[in-house]
Amino acid sequence: MSDKSNKLEQCLQDYYDYHHFILLPTLYEVDEKVSNNNLKLHQAIGFNMVIAHALDYMLAIQKERSDEEVNRKSIMQRLDNGYHIEGGKFINNKFQLIDAVNNSMKHIRLAPQRYKKLIDEYGHMSFRLLVEDSGIVYMKTERYQFDYGRIVLRSISRTLGFSYDEPDMILGTIDGEDGYYIQAYDPDFDPSDPSTAIDRMVEYCNPTCIDCDEGENDCTCEEFRYGDVLGEFCPDFDHEFDVDSTMAEIGSSWK
Repeated sequence: MSDKSNKLEQCLQDYYDYHHFILLPTLYEVDEKVSNNNLKLHQAIGFNMVIAHALDYMLAIQKERSDEEVNRKSIMQRLDNGYHIEGGKFINNKFQLIDAVNNSMKHIRLAPQRYKKLIDEYGHMSFRLLVEDSGIVYMKTERYQFDYGRIVLRSISRTLGFSYDEPDMILGTIDGEDGYYIQAYDPDFDPSDPSTAIDRMVEYCNPTCIDCDEGENDCTCEEFRYGDVLGEFCPDFDHEFDVDSTMAEIGSSWK
């Protein structure tokens, strides 16, 4: 095995340990606190830091893996492009925003050249841009106001919040490949079981918001602003859901 392969293997193992011992418990806690409106400002900053540090491990992996020049910005762009979500109002630069917020906590001012795009978009970034109110942490700048916990932290927690067995499996995540969101099997929504057809139809007819992942009754996106764009409930419909066949299953289950 070459020296480069040995270094890559060590980087993969380092991230594997960080992911399972540090990042994963953090992401589970993010989901729980955000969902229950129980997120404190200092916790949001801490969660943000843990996620940002995961990017350092991914950068180390990519440097050993690639013969091309790799930097932190390219890793963030790679992840943002790979997990780009169509249909929402929030622009898809969540990993870059995680990094910028983390650095705005560590430094008095962000380096203008390094973060020029984000500074042009969000304005001057400092620790004051995150504000806690009744268990919700918002990002508030001159042009932006939104639920940072739901739209950024929880969204990323559901992208990276999975366990895996082989250290090199994380390469698929770094590449933004589909299939690296690991969802628990729920027998109540088993598409191969006709008796679950009604539950599946109810689920389909009550989508969550693409941006905040809340149902229409709980979504508060209409109160938010993303630059020149006003927020609104953006239903995340399953475009592969077969309404006709599901209705047929429902009909047959009542016979």
